[in-house]
Amino acid sequence: MLKKALIVSNIFLFCCWIRPLFGAHCGVSRERAPETARYLALFFASGWEAIAKYPQGDLKEKIQEELVRLSGKSLEELPPESQKVLQEALKAVEIALFLHQRGDEKDLPRLLGRQIEVILAFRCGIRVKQPSLRFRDPYNRPDPWEKRFLEKFEVEVVKDRRISAKGSLEDSQYRYLYPLWVHKSCLRCHGGPQGSRDITGHLREGYRERDLRGAVSVVLPVY
Repeated sequence: MLKKALIVSNIFLFCCWIRPLFGAHCGVSRERAPETARYLALFFASGWEAIAKYPQGDLKEKIQEELVRLSGKSLEELPPESQKVLQEALKAVEIALFLHQRGDEKDLPRLLGRQIEVILAFRCGIRVKQPSLRFRDPYNRPDPWEKRFLEKFEVEVVKDRRISAKGSLEDSQYRYLYPLWVHKSCLRCHGGPQGSRDITGHLREGYRERDLRGAVSVVLPVY
């Protein structure tokens, strides 16, 4: 418990120091919000996959490789507004890696992913999380909007239909929900046997490869 509190306090203190120096305006135009939200969701999907597959590798490089695989485009090929937001996401990765040098490697995907989300929210006002109907972290408990679409995703899976991401423009923000699937690298902690303890002490859900895990939820400020 003390270790978790120390990690959180380190994030807060470091962000308080760095924000006045390098704080960025990360809002996007309403016209560019859907594609920017999509690229950011793919960035985080790439990030969680890279963290699970390459815990000892060059994470920034691996995330960008996974992004190209998922989106078909490199960071340099994205529209300028989308590129700016993803560059801020990469800066959040750099800060999180610095803070996590003494972190617990066993729980790396969850802890490092959560740090990146907190830093990006503090620096840019962009909120990202991984909601699921079978969430582990209370932070990932779906809100009513997320829950409605997650339940629809589950119905579409049962009916063997194609699942599409959902987007919604709400006043000064754009919300986007991108379905997240279970990959082989996820099974170490989230696979079977269901109910057994994984290396972090959590109960395994019993997922299989290509099961629906939940979604990437993005909330972008727009103008």
